[in-house]
Order: sequence, then C-alpha cells, then structure tokens
Amino acid sequence: MILEGWPTLTTYIDFECLASTRAAAGRNKAAAAHPVLLGVLSEDNAARTELHQVILDPRLASARVAAGRLTVETLGAALDRLLPEQGRAPIVSWSTFDLDVIEADREVSAALRHSVRTRHINGLTIGRRWRRLVRPSIALPTDAEGAIVHELKAYMRGVGIRSPRALTPPRPAAWARYVLDRLAANDGRYRSLEPAAKTAWHKLLEYNRLDCEGLRVVYTRAVRELALWDAYRHTTYVVALEDPIPIRIGWNPRRLRRLLQAHNVSTWAFITAWNPGSVALPDAENARRNEALAGDLRRWTLIEGQGVGDDGTAPEGSFLVLGIGREVAVAAARRYGQLAIVCGTLETGAELVPCEPPMR
Repeated sequence: MILEGWPTLTTYIDFECLASTRAAAGRNKAAAAHPVLLGVLSEDNAARTELHQVILDPRLASARVAAGRLTVETLGAALDRLLPEQGRAPIVSWSTFDLDVIEADREVSAALRHSVRTRHINGLTIGRRWRRLVRPSIALPTDAEGAIVHELKAYMRGVGIRSPRALTPPRPAAWARYVLDRLAANDGRYRSLEPAAKTAWHKLLEYNRLDCEGLRVVYTRAVRELALWDAYRHTTYVVALEDPIPIRIGWNPRRLRRLLQAHNVSTWAFITAWNPGSVALPDAENARRNEALAGDLRRWTLIEGQGVGDDGTAPEGSFLVLGIGREVAVAAARRYGQLAIVCGTLETGAELVPCEPPMR
C-alpha cells in the first residue's frame, strides 16, 4: 500500500530544563522545572528541516555567540515567532512534558497556549503503539523499580540514531547548571569562560539538536508505519483459485481450512515481495522480486494470490504458502523488505505479524 497526503508543515519542540529542587510529577513537574533552552525543528512537505534554538534564561544571553540561529527570547515571543500559523499544523513533542512547560508559563498568552494545546501531538503515545504493533524489538530501559521507561533515546536507537560518546551519559541539567555557575563567577561573559564550561554549553546545544532531529525521525517513521499497518488490516488477501478464497484479518474461512487439510498441513502465510517498505516499484521489478521469493519458498506449496486494499490501491501479487512456520515466513518476508505478513493456522484466524525489516 502506498501512502499519500502528509501535513504541509510539522514542528517538533524540545525543552532543556534545570532539574527541579523538589519532587514532583506530571504537570507539577513541568511547573517546577526551569526551562533554559528550547529547540524548535520545522519540517515541510519536501522534508526540508530548519532548527532554531532559543535561550530562555537571560543569564545565558552572552552564550548566544556559540552557534548560529541561537537567539535569546521569552518563551511567548519565541513561540509566536517560530510556530506556524496556518491551519492546524501539528506541534509534536515527546510526552506531554513540553506542553505542560508552556502551559505553566503564565507570560505566554492564553490564545497562544490554546493554539499549542489544540495542535499538540504526544509523540510518546504514537511511539508506544508503534513499538507494540510494528517494532516490538525496540529495547527499552527500566527504572530503579523495574518499570519500563519509554525514553526517546531508546526509540532513537531503534531507528539507528545513537548519541555520540561525548553526550553519554546524558546530563543536560548538569551541563546547564555548570555553565550558569561559571557565568555567574565571570560577570556573565561567555567569551571569557574556560574551555570546560564552553564544552558543557556545546554539549547541551548538541543534545537538544539531537533530540529534536531524533524526535522527527521516530515520529515520522512511526506515523507512516502505523498508517501502513492500518491499511494492511483493511486489505483482503485473495487466494487465486478457480473459486477465489478471500481472507481478512481475524478470518478463518472454511474453504481455507479444507485446503490446509487437503495438503495435510496446519499452518499458512500470505507473503509478497512487492514494494519493499510500501515504496512503489515498477511492475517488472516487482514481478522479478516475486519470482525470487517463489524460488526461496520452493520447498512449500505456493498458490498465487493478491492483496487488495480497501483504499483502491493497485493489488499486490502475493503467495499463499501452505505449511510454512511463522518464524520462517517472517524471515523470508524480511529479506524482501516487508513490514508485515499475514499468518494463520487450522485453529486460528488470520493474524497480521510484524517483520521489522532493517531501518533505512
């Protein structure tokens, strides 16, 4: 299935804050936080990106000379300048913390807070569903109590983005505090700071940039693959016999069960090599790929078929593979860049199974 129709502009935001001196959670944590830096990354429908970083703590004003596109503004002024005005262009952050920071700043106008609130998208909510359905291999850390932590960096590693060694372990609040302390001891003059303090500032800027760009990659990947997943769920998988057998996710047609029994097998999979990653290829190339897939699966009984989407996209040539096990079927489909396949047994209905091809 090929997807079309993406937003004309998406904005990704990420705050770096000083750690709160008191225990808090949720919105209370955001209200107690002291934001010192805001990263705003804008992406248009041609995948062009532009990053702006804003110093929010006036004590850091002299540090703006450290990098281009680094400004010193109030949060309200920065949001007014950097957030798109058109329509309902989405504003994405990881979790609701960044939204709560904006909500907690009473100097941000009520109209602007409302605009951000109505356009905000929680990337974490989408990321969790994406990992559960499509990318279960993404490894997540645990906290001191053993609970899973859905941190952005773990999802970034899942799409191949790793933090440079200089930024590990991550200590953004400590870097910010160190720079503030050294500036206070140096009459606020950034140019006169010792190299260690300037290094800490550059680490904070780079850490913020990496989070903004990583958020964009994770979010766009998750949204696209979840949309494809939903399209696969709304597809009819047709076995091309004289009397075709239609299969939908959750179905276990009687005629399919009889076909399995006739071949003395109890498992099946519906696989294609067409359009790896749902990126359209010429028909001739897709036919060549399916021939190669058929060669790989020659030890099993193959019956030609088609995946016919409810959205009217062109059918994809496929095979019903009788007797193949799920793990072997997934491995075969993964070699051909497939995001998911359909599997079933005599006793169970058709199930959409992730293949997790390599990230590109």
